[in-house]
Amino acid sequence: RGVTRVVCSVGSILVVCGDGKMAQLIEKDTPSKLEMLFKRNLYPLAISLARSNELDESQVVDIQCKYGDHLYHKGDFDGAM
Repeated sequence: RGVTRVVCSVGSILVVCGDGKMAQLIEKDTPSKLEMLFKRNLYPLAISLARSNELDESQVVDIQCKYGDHLYHKGDFDGAM
C-alpha cells in the first residue's frame, strides 16, 4: 500500500499507488487558485500568490481591497484600514 512511484511531467504529477491505482494531479491556473483562496478567506496567501506570479499591481490592490472588506465585515475595523 501507499505511494510506490511519483512521476513529474509538464503541468502535472502522476502518483502510482501500491494497489495499482494511479492519480494525476494537475496544477490549476492562477485565477482558479485565487478564486479558491477567496472562497476560503485566505487573502494573505492570495496576495502572496499574486505577487509571486507577478500580477499587475492593480490586481494586487484589488485583492487587498477584498481583504479589507472581509476584515471590516468581521468587525476588525483597524485591520481593515
